Amino acid sequence: MKKLYIATALIVSFATPAFAGHCPKDVKRIDEAISVTEGLSTAQITKINTLRDEGEMLHKTGSHSESLDALHKALVMLGIEPH
Repeated sequence: MKKLYIATALIVSFATPAFAGHCPKDVKRIDEAISVTEGLSTAQITKINTLRDEGEMLHKTGSHSESLDALHKALVMLGIEPH
């Protein structure tokens, strides 16, 4: 059982930096796409910006998986396939 805990801790410690590096890339993709995507309503733009800002804040606080969830929702709304 102890080996399982150690293995889980190692996996999480290696995965967290991967999530951390991905968040700023998604923020940049959203920023670039929102200015050129046509046909979005004001409500959609507001929602996308809210998700983008939430994702950026979560990234800064270390909640990278939650950050990616918010950022990926914004990307989908822009018609972009998340990685």
